[in-house]
Amino acid sequence: MAISYKSTLHDRERIFTASFGRCEEAAPEGVLYHGEHRTGLCFTGYWELEQMIEDCFQQQQYPRVVMDPRVFQGKENRSLWGSERKAGERQENDRIYRIRVTQRQNASWQGLLLQEGQEAYEFSSFLKLLVRLDGSLNNRPVQWLDGAAGKEQRKQQVEHYLRFVVYYPENVTALADTLIYRFYEKGESRTFVIHPMFYEHDTCQGRVYWKECRRQNSFRSFLELAGMMNAAAEGSGWEDKERVI
Repeated sequence: MAISYKSTLHDRERIFTASFGRCEEAAPEGVLYHGEHRTGLCFTGYWELEQMIEDCFQQQQYPRVVMDPRVFQGKENRSLWGSERKAGERQENDRIYRIRVTQRQNASWQGLLLQEGQEAYEFSSFLKLLVRLDGSLNNRPVQWLDGAAGKEQRKQQVEHYLRFVVYYPENVTALADTLIYRFYEKGESRTFVIHPMFYEHDTCQGRVYWKECRRQNSFRSFLELAGMMNAAAEGSGWEDKERVI
């Protein structure tokens, strides 16, 4: 059952404006604005953009999260809106998108993506938003794989876009029903074995195993999977790992 919360936020505070300058496929750069603020903060890559928006959700308590995010260990509690972030302003030739997330169900996002001169695009997951943004920024047709697509095709879509949002993958190997991602940081490796199993709610569900720590967890969305991997790759819980001999 969905739970409704009243909010005192003005409508303008529910909207984020992303101004994209350089639009390289895996790491676009731009400036994110919240509400009607004239000065925004710079971001590099889709994951920084996602984290900055999530930080605002936490601060304003809207939209309320329905499912607490899963992590391998501990809880991430850092903000990207601090003074260390570089302020920026949009340029004349930037591509402007407005993002309004109305719900955070199924461990993901639901809402609207608006671009001037285009019809509003309704997305039912962070993955679907990412596919749309990437296609638009790189001037290619958006090819969303719905339920009619085969399981292998949808796995390949997850593999393709996961590389856009995880940090510093040095080696990626795909098996028949498995994705293997390996990261290297300060001489240490982090290896994740991912088994996508289902593709409900326009996202994916399955299991992920962190080899070096001998820990396994299930994920309920593409967004949750990326969050678990990024937190581990950045060092959360890494110091306590059980070493594999």
